Amino acid sequence: MDVFLELLKIVVPSVVVFFAAYFTLKKVLDNQYEKQLAELRNERAKDFSPMRLQAYERCVLFLERISPNNLVLRTHQKGMSARYFQLEMIKAIRTEYEHNLTQQLYLSSNSWKMVTGAKEEMIKLVGIAGSGLEKDATSEDLSQVLIKNTAEVQNLPTRVAIDFLRKELRRMF
Repeated sequence: MDVFLELLKIVVPSVVVFFAAYFTLKKVLDNQYEKQLAELRNERAKDFSPMRLQAYERCVLFLERISPNNLVLRTHQKGMSARYFQLEMIKAIRTEYEHNLTQQLYLSSNSWKMVTGAKEEMIKLVGIAGSGLEKDATSEDLSQVLIKNTAEVQNLPTRVAIDFLRKELRRMF
């Protein structure tokens, strides 16, 4: 029994010291891991933020380029038929959109939905403007109808989307 008590006197303090050292060391290592993880996140954020900001810039540029006034100025050529001009504007909108598809990686899903929705609405506006014209209408006729129709729209889809992107960007930074 004496041997057992002597052995217990040695083993119990050793076990207590072992567990105290284990939990202390575990806490220190966990804290060090969390610090390294936070530093890594900060480094990634430094690299990611400029790309994200650039994505917002590119989407605003896309929305500006597909707004009716800019779209008409960019795609109009003298002597075009209204139907051909309509197709060229829709093609320009889709090409611009396809060129910016990768930006959705950096935007929130709501922002990307706004950009996509604005694109679809602009295609509809161009389609509506062209649907009421005569077969022999010119591109100038279509331009006038499109500009007139968009002047009547209180909140142009591209403007709404740009405002949404601005608000979201302000919240992030």
